[in-house]
Amino acid sequence: MGIGRTQKLPEISFTQKKNADLESGHDDAGLPEHDAVPEHKETEGETLVEEKSQALNIPPDAMSRLEDEDYEHTGNVLEQRPEEVKFYQQMSLLQRRVLEKALSGDAESQYEMGGYYADRSGCHQDYPEAIRWYEAAAEKGTERALFEIGRIYDINGIGMEGEKDKALKIYRKLAVRGYPTAQCVLGMKYRLGDGVVEDLKEAAKWLERSAMQGHDAAIRNLADLYRSTGELKKAEKWYGIGAANGDEYCIRGFGKKVYH
Repeated sequence: MGIGRTQKLPEISFTQKKNADLESGHDDAGLPEHDAVPEHKETEGETLVEEKSQALNIPPDAMSRLEDEDYEHTGNVLEQRPEEVKFYQQMSLLQRRVLEKALSGDAESQYEMGGYYADRSGCHQDYPEAIRWYEAAAEKGTERALFEIGRIYDINGIGMEGEKDKALKIYRKLAVRGYPTAQCVLGMKYRLGDGVVEDLKEAAKWLERSAMQGHDAAIRNLADLYRSTGELKKAEKWYGIGAANGDEYCIRGFGKKVYH
């Protein structure tokens, strides 16, 4: 099976229910295509380091060690010969070409290999193998690869203890860096009390950071949150923004009061 567009883990539909199955496309980090965002570039400096350490609740001098601990399973994945790679005999010619590029160090191809092994629709699903390839890409700075590792731990698990804790650690780290999809997910974790103590103030903080970057799901969920807390002016503002962007959910909801 080729991977021109790999199917992967499903996405949480936060506006519907807490334990929904997740659906995702290959290059959108678990969002509808219009929600895909460019790779976020981390800003350097003491302010960011301090904010990271505070958000992760660790001393600043432990940040570098924490970064290293993210990558547990990569091992010698890049030292294999192509024919030694798992499910090699099942791969199409196109997939083998992607593999060759991945083994040569191409981060995008490594990300695609992660998607190949995370694909639930084929006979080559292997989450630990997916994590190894995602980690190889994440080590080169591909944040959406790190996000996908978090999703595997969060939604599917791979038979290890502490999967949810690992997922939250990853989401929080990416959220602090400014990755909008992780900010949205972390915000909803706080709203729903999923793996953390429910905290609507913290939920609003992360959802707003994501919404300010134009993240459609964050805009919808932030508007819903403010509506549920009775902050109707804020709710109307965000429903209106979503409606102005053509979001049908916001148009059908409170937003249509503004624009119709």
